[in-house]
Amino acid sequence: MTSPDNPWEDMGLSARRRVVADSPHDVFWITDGAGRYGFLIATKESVMNTRTTLSLKGVTVLKRAVGQGNNEFILVLNNKEDWNIFNALCRDLISVIVQHEDNRTMVDGIENHLKRWQRLLQHRPSAFTAEQQMGLFTELLCLREIVLKATGNIADAISSWVGPDFDKQDFLMSSAAIEVKSHRTSAGENVSISSGNQLYCDKEHFYLISYGLTTTSNSGLTVADASESIIAHCYSEQLKELFDYKLLDYGYAPEFITEPLQRFIVDKVRVFKITKEFPKIVPLNLMSQITSVKYTIDLSRCKDFELNFDEFVRGVALP
Repeated sequence: MTSPDNPWEDMGLSARRRVVADSPHDVFWITDGAGRYGFLIATKESVMNTRTTLSLKGVTVLKRAVGQGNNEFILVLNNKEDWNIFNALCRDLISVIVQHEDNRTMVDGIENHLKRWQRLLQHRPSAFTAEQQMGLFTELLCLREIVLKATGNIADAISSWVGPDFDKQDFLMSSAAIEVKSHRTSAGENVSISSGNQLYCDKEHFYLISYGLTTTSNSGLTVADASESIIAHCYSEQLKELFDYKLLDYGYAPEFITEPLQRFIVDKVRVFKITKEFPKIVPLNLMSQITSVKYTIDLSRCKDFELNFDEFVRGVALP
């Protein structure tokens, strides 16, 4: 009996089974002579052989001609223990295949998705913790609700998001920077600063924006909700791809997440102007023997540096 989750479970050696999908293309679950799991896409043009070679960690990629004008594109899983991930990859490709009747556009769609999987498998993220979700969730809210409004351009807003690159600050523009911090409302307004450089910036305008969050089980929004709301603003596949790569660099890869995502309610958003007087550690003042620092700031004691959030959002310009 075939498991609904594992399409290869009861297949013998060198076998194939057609994928049941509403598509004019020929697609098969396959096994090779050693019983390894595979996925085969038959194409009627030679376009597969003219594309850039792909390298998928743990997966053998084969492209071969089987007759005049006919080709096969084959993925073979090297280690059967990884079948869950491979199954997710194949089903992702199926979702692309069924969207295209034309062979060439189908091939282009497949290879674009495989580029993403190539990056995914090369930098396979570890567990996506609740703290990581809080951090990404609030950075995405800042991108959508503050940076996008201030720049007026989704491409500029996404390009300015350097949090996934683990740069000094989360958003960098030509003359402005934003550091985003999140904290659980129930635990007070303490935020962690992870380095001496995080609150040190030579930009003319430098802000710290804090989000107080409550975790809920059946209401609120998730990282997926926040990311999808930004994708809805993207007007090109290239821009979606850039945003997706930044999510991957942050560690967010839905294909590898097995537990339900945390849901958050935003209780409070505060914005602070980072000046020379703002309480912080300046790296220039650190002794050379100190190689790293981490400290905590109680934002409830920083009211002298706070700006009115509504006025900030309406009037801020982030060049």
